Amino acid sequence: LLGGRPLHQVRTAEMLAGPGETVASPMVIKHVEDDIVVGEAKAAPHEEYRAVERLHKPLPKPAPMPLLELRDTKQVRALKRFIPAIVFRQIEAGRDVFQLQEMRTLSMIWVHISGLDIATRAPKRGVARVHVLMQKLQDAVYGNEGSVNRIFADESGQGLVLFCVFGLPPFVHQDDPCRAVTSAKEMMTVIQRMGCTGKMGVTTGMVFCGVIGSESRKEYTVVGDAVALAHVLVSEAGENSIFVDQTTHDLSKASFEFISTKLGGGTGGGVGSRISQHIFKPTVKLRQSQADRSPHSSQARLSDWDKWQQRESIAKTIEEAASRGGVLMGKGQAGR
Repeated sequence: LLGGRPLHQVRTAEMLAGPGETVASPMVIKHVEDDIVVGEAKAAPHEEYRAVERLHKPLPKPAPMPLLELRDTKQVRALKRFIPAIVFRQIEAGRDVFQLQEMRTLSMIWVHISGLDIATRAPKRGVARVHVLMQKLQDAVYGNEGSVNRIFADESGQGLVLFCVFGLPPFVHQDDPCRAVTSAKEMMTVIQRMGCTGKMGVTTGMVFCGVIGSESRKEYTVVGDAVALAHVLVSEAGENSIFVDQTTHDLSKASFEFISTKLGGGTGGGVGSRISQHIFKPTVKLRQSQADRSPHSSQARLSDWDKWQQRESIAKTIEEAASRGGVLMGKGQAGR
């Protein structure tokens, strides 16, 4: 986790830079002033933040970092806590992680937390508080069999951002939207008890899931309209609010009560057109039918089997095949 003044400075430099410009902060200029020529930023002139015009001489290329060689299973398992479960399973099985390229329906949460002191002059106190908070937030996510895909500090240095995903193998469930809403509510409780302020955006949709990068650096990422929509929702949400999109609401309304609200201004296609739809906020109440069990209990995966519309037709097909013999083939979404 990176936090502190440089993050705030890089955000400011980005806002001041125009097309094709590289703007450096005062701290950067101080360290490399003998190697660069700076001038006034054309898009947004600033007294301290200056545009990098050229280098005095080409910088030497850094030596490539040596690749880590894992010699036994103990070393591999030691890295398990730093690697997404879906990637670790590929590594453990000796498969190429670049094979992890697919389109998949996921539920996801963007979480923004403010009220931390990551960038203060008491870093130990700040880091210790963040560590305790992260442990509790991870319990809320992993307890619902989701995963934390990204963690980083915001540009202010006094906030934390998390991106959580539900529906990645090996933890794929029919009620992943319910689990995402449950996790969001649990995380909000933790955030408030820690004396912080939070806001969240929860969405469900088809996204790209896969490994990107080179042989020296790879990252498992999730990309798509639903990811962008969740990011927009968290930016629009008020303090200590959870905004849920239409799809997640429709798939979890049997378990939770929601209050409908509406965001304005959505125009055009893609994410913009979806923002104009109704947005929902989960209440503190569960539906009557769900009050006797947690939505993320061990029985949640098969909770809708009795009411599943295809159940009777599948049972009938199996009975007919059993009487005459033959081969049955089923087709469904990957991972389910």
